[in-house]
Amino acid sequence: MAAFEEDYAKALEEYLRRPGEAGLDGAQGLGRRALRENLGVLEITVLHEKVLSRAGHPRELVGELPEEADHPALDFLLQVLVVLDAPRSSLELAREQLAHRHQQVAQLQALTEASFKMLSTFDPDARLALVEEAAAQSLAGVSVASAVGGEVEADLIRKLPSAARAAFRGFKAGENLVRASWAGGAGLVHLLAARAPSAIGPGPLIAAWRDGECFSDLDVALFVQLSQLTSVAITNAQLFERERETAVVLQRSLLPIVPSGLAGIELATCYIPARPGASVGGDWFDAFELPSGRLGLVIGDVMGHDIVSAAVMGQYRIAVRAYALEGHSPSSALNQMDRLCSSFVGDRYATVLFATLESSGDFCLSNAGHPPPIVIDVGGQASLLEGGVSVPACMGLPDFQHAELRATLSVGTTLFFYTDGLIERRGSQIGDRLAELLAALSGPPRPWGEPLKALCEEAVAHLAGTEPEDDVCVMAVRLSGVGPPG
Repeated sequence: MAAFEEDYAKALEEYLRRPGEAGLDGAQGLGRRALRENLGVLEITVLHEKVLSRAGHPRELVGELPEEADHPALDFLLQVLVVLDAPRSSLELAREQLAHRHQQVAQLQALTEASFKMLSTFDPDARLALVEEAAAQSLAGVSVASAVGGEVEADLIRKLPSAARAAFRGFKAGENLVRASWAGGAGLVHLLAARAPSAIGPGPLIAAWRDGECFSDLDVALFVQLSQLTSVAITNAQLFERERETAVVLQRSLLPIVPSGLAGIELATCYIPARPGASVGGDWFDAFELPSGRLGLVIGDVMGHDIVSAAVMGQYRIAVRAYALEGHSPSSALNQMDRLCSSFVGDRYATVLFATLESSGDFCLSNAGHPPPIVIDVGGQASLLEGGVSVPACMGLPDFQHAELRATLSVGTTLFFYTDGLIERRGSQIGDRLAELLAALSGPPRPWGEPLKALCEEAVAHLAGTEPEDDVCVMAVRLSGVGPPG
């Protein structure tokens, strides 16, 4: 500091004797040096006065000149300070701009994360909660409320603070954004409310409010973007749920009213649609008495998870039943179904299993790519019934002949049929799930006369729960004869 003071005194003295650009260049050099040595404005100002007083300059050089007069010593000082302060001012400005950019990035990131999170659910309420979370993260210090469906505007107003309800008078005709302010305990409270346009029914509404700081133009633009995201998210969820409900109704209407069995044969079925938010597919089962007196059993699954799959499923079901009632064997019925359905189902192939069973125990099966049925013997041991398997139906293979399996079952034997929704689970191997199903079906022999329906419900509850990820169809058949075996 002492060396700087000495150099400052010399440069100032030289400038006061011969004012000019050369002297001011010296002041600029001192300003740059002060910046390097981390000297502040106050330190330079004090040093300047100290140098002038020590040098004993006349009053007209030290001070007490009219304010409008130019003072060489003051010019020198100001030049030093300008050079010293300019980089610091620029640095502060750059820091402010960088912080602002970081805030913008964080706000956009919150919107992006909300968009990705919405892919995990089709529940409108869950998606709306994610939108509220994104608003709270992207707009500092806000409280958030939202509403969807029904009297949406009245629902939103009920969720606002009482003071906000008075300030927010609702949306005018054609208006999608409302800005309002009211006096709060510590000053003004500011509110934004946006209507998210919807193609079906009233669009969802979202509101955000905070104390003190007014919403900037960037905040408003971000909030509008958030409302547009809300519109897409909620509309898609509502459309998905509408299509799912339609598919469930269609699928249920196509499932037959099956007989409880025939003489010497018991039958039970169970159908559970996929959980809300999941897609409904083309799973089905069918059971009917054939002209020969045998019981016809069909279970299948059409590729895809939408209302088209549910509709195509009905075509497959009718085709198999029609050829079965004409007297075709299981493999012949599937062959005929292949030729018929290939002409109108397009690329919607299906896995289909068709079997016939007589009360005597004679059993015939043809399996077009469907999960293998399970046989539970009289002792309660479950095993896979493999054989009679070929490729799925309607694969576009001309003159393809499906395989067939024939066997004779003992009295007390149970056959268990199911669709892949029972054994498929994300992150699990099919082999492991099949082993789990076999373990669940194995055990001590069930009491004679126990309803077969309990076996179906227990298997579904154990492997799929009450809200499976995919549709589940289950069908169980027991060869009961005329009484307990043995």
